[in-house]
Amino acid sequence: MFGNRLPPSCCTRLLNGVCIEADSYRLGCFQIINEYVQLYSRLIVAVGIGIALLEVNKIRLFSTHNFH
Repeated sequence: MFGNRLPPSCCTRLLNGVCIEADSYRLGCFQIINEYVQLYSRLIVAVGIGIALLEVNKIRLFSTHNFH
């Protein structure tokens, strides 16, 4: 598709509209996102558990009060 050239999205800057290897990102998007998720996974899990606990407490509150 791009021949010997890299896609423009792979570069930090373009030289005359062409991405050359010297200007390309050293890490791919998947690797960066994967590292980011691993770094913040405890926070993500804690927030998820906190939201779940709030929902459970809300259900308990409304189930103990009969609003007939």
